[in-house]
Amino acid sequence: MTARPDFTPADADRALRHAQRLQRDPAAQAYGDHLRRKGLIPAPVRLPAETPYDEAKAGEFEVRRSMAMRNARPCC
Repeated sequence: MTARPDFTPADADRALRHAQRLQRDPAAQAYGDHLRRKGLIPAPVRLPAETPYDEAKAGEFEVRRSMAMRNARPCC
């Protein structure tokens, strides 16, 4: 008998859809602005210059480089 995992891909999907719906909710945005003005939650932070896209691009480069090195013919 296999145990059901606590967190399935369907749960991740549902959580993502819920978060996206909250981001579009004007009442939730207004409440967040209100809490920010009161100082209860900090202002949004600036993202670092390196974004996940840059990380993925660098990771893809590393994978391609290592595959090329693996597939390279020996020199002698």
